[in-house]
Amino acid sequence: MVQLSARPWTLSADVAREGMRTFAESPSFDEQLRRLAFGPSQRGTTDPAEPIVVGWGRKDRVTLPGQATGALERFPIARLHWFEGSGHYPLWDVPGETTDLILSSTATDE
Repeated sequence: MVQLSARPWTLSADVAREGMRTFAESPSFDEQLRRLAFGPSQRGTTDPAEPIVVGWGRKDRVTLPGQATGALERFPIARLHWFEGSGHYPLWDVPGETTDLILSSTATDE
C-alpha cells in the first residue's frame, strides 16, 4: 500500500481490502499496466479550449514526482497542482484537498 498512499497505516482495513480486491479482480488491469509500460506515449494537447489540471502527489511511488516535468511537456497548457501530503491516490490521503481541486477546476460560470 505504500506505493499508493503516503500514509497507508491511516487507511481503514475496508478501504485497503477493497482497493486490492478491485485490482485483483479487474480483467483489464494487466492490460492497462502493459500499455502504460510499453504502449505509445500520450500525444498531449496544446488546445486551451478545456482547462487541464494535473494533480501529483509529492510522495507518489507509482508515478514519481520527477515525472511531472514530462507530463507538462506533453500538456504545456496544463496547470500542475502538487498534493504535498499525498501518494498516488490523493482521494485516500487528502480527500478534502482533492475534492476542492476537482470542484474548482470544473466549476462553470453559469
